[in-house]
Amino acid sequence: MKIAVPAYFENKKDFEILLLSENVSMTVINPCNGPGEKRNEEYNSIIKKLRDRGIEAFGYVHTSRASRHLSEVFSDIGKYISWYDLDGIFLDEVSPKYKWEYYYRISKTLDEMGRKLIINPGDVPDEDYIHISHVILSFENTFDIYKKSKLRDWPNKYPSEKFWHILHTTNERDLNETLSLVKQRNAGFVYVTDCQEPNAYFRLPSYWKREVDLISRDG
Repeated sequence: MKIAVPAYFENKKDFEILLLSENVSMTVINPCNGPGEKRNEEYNSIIKKLRDRGIEAFGYVHTSRASRHLSEVFSDIGKYISWYDLDGIFLDEVSPKYKWEYYYRISKTLDEMGRKLIINPGDVPDEDYIHISHVILSFENTFDIYKKSKLRDWPNKYPSEKFWHILHTTNERDLNETLSLVKQRNAGFVYVTDCQEPNAYFRLPSYWKREVDLISRDG
């Protein structure tokens, strides 16, 4: 497994810790619930450092379950790419039911730009999404819900690096069991934190070093 981090940090020192950590493969940046109105030079510097470390950076764009107007979505995408030259885009609030025309247009545009697409329906969505995305965030919830959930099994047909699981509100005592379950459920990317909603990604977890060490040892 590799670590993928929703890095919506309030304190930029968390980025410094992230840059020194092993096994981090991807990050999502979110300057202002999207790219904001102008380029943020502090974020620009951070993104360059991430990419120099071989960590891919994706820009956060919400879609409101395919109800947000595509012109607004494409505007956000254009700002991220022109301001920060990111590896790709992270689409949040994706409809679990496949909205072909809406999401295919976004995927096709990014593909033509040579960028990658991560989608977040928050749960295992319709299988058709596998053909238009590089990674699917197919679980985002608490450990208590995760261990009781019976996820749809179609992801087992595909490589683990196509799937990412995030577990927030998770105690350190449950970390080993959490990572074991993530591996069993065929997710190649993971992020576990003790932070809670509605702002679960404002900092790294209190047990970040242990999480990194456990994942690195697992290989």
